[in-house]
Amino acid sequence: MVSHLTILKTISTTGKQVRARDKLLKPMTMIVPKSGGRVVSLRFAGIVFALFLPVTLCGANAASDFDNLMEVKTLQKGMPKDVVAFISKSAECSHWGNEEPYDKARAEFIRNAALKAGCSRLDGEEIQLRRKYRKNPKVLEIIKEAKNLAM
Repeated sequence: MVSHLTILKTISTTGKQVRARDKLLKPMTMIVPKSGGRVVSLRFAGIVFALFLPVTLCGANAASDFDNLMEVKTLQKGMPKDVVAFISKSAECSHWGNEEPYDKARAEFIRNAALKAGCSRLDGEEIQLRRKYRKNPKVLEIIKEAKNLAM
């Protein structure tokens, strides 16, 4: 009997039809284990993965390494979720902006970390938050302080 991992490997590497459990499988299909032999198509798996991965990695509730710093916690206390996320991102971008690129590899690492953190969108997010909370001076002051964090 062929295991489901063998089937997946065979299909993905050869692109040919495979016979498993007396069923003829077309390329990009596999038998789901513990499902009574149900056949599932993987044709759109890459597209689904590509669409949902950024959502899970960049969600507003994603915690950064900077959330545990006292300055960040103090600013985040009592703030709406979108402002809390902005404070975290602002702290992380401040950190990467102040890092010294002492060689080419380090410069590339810093650039990738800043891209991953979404630092290029920070100014736009600040404008949106300022617009959203324009009638809340307390939140506006916290946003201003978050932009001035020095990590």
